[in-house]
Amino acid sequence: MLEMDAPSQAKAKGKLLVDALTKLPQVVLVRGRGLLLGVELQAGIDAKIAQSMLLDRGLVTNAVTSSALRLAPPITVLDSEIATAVELITLVLAEIASKS
Repeated sequence: MLEMDAPSQAKAKGKLLVDALTKLPQVVLVRGRGLLLGVELQAGIDAKIAQSMLLDRGLVTNAVTSSALRLAPPITVLDSEIATAVELITLVLAEIASKS
């Protein structure tokens, strides 16, 4: 863990994820530390539906409340995998928003 400088990697990768998620119109707030994040969704976006749709597309998240998703990627996550995750989240949230 020290050789790979896990704390710095978690901080940098977490920032990348937070920066991308906060740009989404359906995201109200992103909180957390490093790669353990909570994503508060705008009213009308059901986190349980989002979780299910994301899982169908291969992305594991947790609906911790009816309006919040938890993201907890591993420290070994690649920047390209973060980009793919954000892409999936963007598509799913837009799809849910268009139906509400």
